[in-house]
Amino acid sequence: MIGTERDIDPTAHADGWLTTRLCESERQASWVELWESLCDTPEAVPRTDAQRTELDSRLDDLEQDAPTGIPWDDVVRRIRNSR
Repeated sequence: MIGTERDIDPTAHADGWLTTRLCESERQASWVELWESLCDTPEAVPRTDAQRTELDSRLDDLEQDAPTGIPWDDVVRRIRNSR
């Protein structure tokens, strides 16, 4: 858990807290924890109606269209054959 290696003042102002109280590895770990917590409960992340509409549209496009791109094996084969 973040902050266990240092004695962090819980009453410190949030402004600049991550940059002044935590070392770089602790700041990185805090962002990883935050990101993972958001991924665990994506429905808890607030979205505007416009964002919800855009996400729905993108999902619809993805479901209707075949995935785009080239499989990795084909990419490697093309590179090797071009030599």
